[in-house]
Amino acid sequence: MASSYIFNCQTMHFLLAKYKDVEEGITYLENMPIGTNMNLLLADANGNAALIETYDGKKVVERGNKKSGFLIATNHAVMPEIIKLERGKLEQSEMRYNFLKNNLENNNFITKNELQQLMLKEYPNGVTVHNFEENFGTVHSILFNLNEKQLDISFGSPINNKIYKLKVGETLPFNELEIFIKNNNYGPNFWKLVK
Repeated sequence: MASSYIFNCQTMHFLLAKYKDVEEGITYLENMPIGTNMNLLLADANGNAALIETYDGKKVVERGNKKSGFLIATNHAVMPEIIKLERGKLEQSEMRYNFLKNNLENNNFITKNELQQLMLKEYPNGVTVHNFEENFGTVHSILFNLNEKQLDISFGSPINNKIYKLKVGETLPFNELEIFIKNNNYGPNFWKLVK
């Protein structure tokens, strides 16, 4: 089934352009009331990165790990302070997290193309999900090049839709875009909770 959606990238541009670095972004987010449970990754062109996890108003920040060289997040908590607040995590989120972790840990240097290829693999063998009828599908994928201040962005699953290149500050050449939505039902275990 193909559907038309209107996308607004102004919020994304605001976050990218408003703060000069990760520390300024962390300060802003620490002082902002956040009413949702989320994992948010921040990075800047100076090589700084942070993962901010929120749960019921509590916020925890982890700065970039020099040993691993990367931070990752899917849809579950990874920081102990937030893990103890959750009742469990979806097994599929843990599987997607481990897919990323295993692919990134085993590489001393990973190219942009290799990162894009990770997004082009579907769950359970990758991170992209097509479970739209149960309200759990990949609605967009973005690969940020912090040095060039460029995004490679797909609306809808990157497996089934075009990837657009956009410089920070540029406007997309469209206001409405027809995207292809393919639905896969992964069965009842997709919603299985684990500790």
